[in-house]
Amino acid sequence: NPYPFFPNRDGSPWTPMTGGATIRRWTVDLDKGEGWEEQNPFPMASGGLPRMDDRFTSLPYHLGYLGYFDPTRPNAPSPLDFPVTNCLGRFDMSTPGKFDTFNLTDGTLQEACFAPRNAQAAEGDGYLVVVINSLVEARSELLIIDAKQMTQLARVILPIRISEQVHGTWVPYEALPY
Repeated sequence: NPYPFFPNRDGSPWTPMTGGATIRRWTVDLDKGEGWEEQNPFPMASGGLPRMDDRFTSLPYHLGYLGYFDPTRPNAPSPLDFPVTNCLGRFDMSTPGKFDTFNLTDGTLQEACFAPRNAQAAEGDGYLVVVINSLVEARSELLIIDAKQMTQLARVILPIRISEQVHGTWVPYEALPY
């Protein structure tokens, strides 16, 4: 159970070390009938709602993105009694243990969305668009990160506070029906 606001089935108290989810990769070989393989290549990154470049859904890919809590890094001030997402990682699924991180010290990250630089861009060449919440200032911001360099490109202070956990998918303008 990665969410402290849902009680555990067995009634035990939630803890950040046992309650977190990690990136899992499942491989199913349809030619073999039943069975599948599960990998947990990054057990140290406990978070939720991993993402990838949606253009590679059901195709071979090697990059995944995950917002997670790293207790060794600075954390934003928070009135909450549980850890908040303070890192956004780019994980190389073909090399277990290899990942790059964007660190946030002044808010909590929501689910990131990958947007390719252009239609022909290679996997991972694009942007991560993510809402961050300043829990102390009760304010939301839109953060745009270069997905190759894992560096901030822009930060926009929004005129409203967006509730926690906005889910989204990037759709290029050309694909819109109008």
